[in-house]
Amino acid sequence: MKYIKILVLLAGVVAGSNMLCNAQGGKKAMVDCYTSKDALKSIVLKSVKDGKTWRLAEGMCLNDDYFGFGCVPTYSGIYVVGDGKFMEYPIYLKGGERLSLYLDQDTVYLTGKKCSRENKILYEWLALSGQTKRIATQIKYMSVDYTVFFPMFEELLKKARVFRDNLKSGDKSFDTWMKRYIDYDVDYIALSFMYTPRKKFPEKSEYPEFFKHIYATEKLADDMLMELPFGMALLELYTLEQVMANSEPYMFEYFEKYIPDYRLKGEMLLAHSKRISSYADCMAQKEKWGKFLTTEQMARFDEVAASLYKAEEGVKGADFTYPDKDGKMVSLSDFKGKVVVVDVWATWCAPCRKELPHLKKLEEEMKGTDVVFIGVSLDEAKDREKWKKFIAEEQLPGVQLFASGWSHIAKAYKITGIPRFMVFDRDGKIVAIKAPRPSDEALKRLLEAELKK
Repeated sequence: MKYIKILVLLAGVVAGSNMLCNAQGGKKAMVDCYTSKDALKSIVLKSVKDGKTWRLAEGMCLNDDYFGFGCVPTYSGIYVVGDGKFMEYPIYLKGGERLSLYLDQDTVYLTGKKCSRENKILYEWLALSGQTKRIATQIKYMSVDYTVFFPMFEELLKKARVFRDNLKSGDKSFDTWMKRYIDYDVDYIALSFMYTPRKKFPEKSEYPEFFKHIYATEKLADDMLMELPFGMALLELYTLEQVMANSEPYMFEYFEKYIPDYRLKGEMLLAHSKRISSYADCMAQKEKWGKFLTTEQMARFDEVAASLYKAEEGVKGADFTYPDKDGKMVSLSDFKGKVVVVDVWATWCAPCRKELPHLKKLEEEMKGTDVVFIGVSLDEAKDREKWKKFIAEEQLPGVQLFASGWSHIAKAYKITGIPRFMVFDRDGKIVAIKAPRPSDEALKRLLEAELKK
């Protein structure tokens, strides 16, 4: 047997709850996948983050029916294997185990005797729910209508209750987590069927009683959904079901009230932001609802906004917010009423460093005026201490901010090379997106002219 071993260090994958913790000891987990001959040309391994799956590695089949992965998980919990498109199955990975399974288009089961207790329970559940879930979620089963599905689903509910009541892995924390996973999975099956096109639709009176009580506030009181490969899809289905039931528009200001957990609110705001077509509207949403965004979510929201922004003279500048050396968050918009010079630079940039004596001289000459100088470093996060040491040694004046790489400011203003100097007027509008450098007297003349307005 030929064996493909792909070592994947899953660095930077952060999970949201106690269940998805860092794997102990950095031990490698091995995953053996078998399939029928010519069923798959390659197989994809994915992690779960923010309620969605993210590709980690892809392996080609060298022996007709076998693929293998070796990885060091950074969290214990759900990953996904499959063709990366339509056929995807969950696996529960933690360090130091070996998992072996057979998978095909509509078939998946564990093989071998060394599979973990977590995977045994997970795959017992998949055996119970698999066919019903495929009918509810896969395009090729859309011809199946409610007259067939509802009896199947009600039978699944009976089996699910028995399965949950008898679930005992020996690990109470996993059992609690798995029971919630089952509840979410059942809801996902039900709601997916409700909101996929079918040839024949039931009247409200024909829905099983379960469908009338799917939504419950406690299901969204924490962020466990973000650990599940279908988590974000289910969150959107929960909110869609509520606004539909209450005849409300599918807009954030209507459905956020149905989501008590702030992280989940933030994820829904991010999903909604991708439907916005203008930078101004995006910023209006951020101003109104940004309180629900974590620091990490805010960075992703700013990425969306940056993609919509068109920097032109006379246009209001794209706002940015970064920490100073003490960790205080500072924004461009904090300086309304001042003329602002922004220096986008990095400690590793020789041309940037060459401008520093001229920049310090210009700042000294403009002291006492309504000009504010902001330095925004594009140094990577790992070099934050190096940056702090550099600004102290060089005694850099003005406001110094740390952007952690080529983040929002670089993307919004389409900055591909540094140093970049920009000037904004007292109202925050762009005066020059590519202003002269401090070594050029033209920058001082530009600032003096702007102060006279």
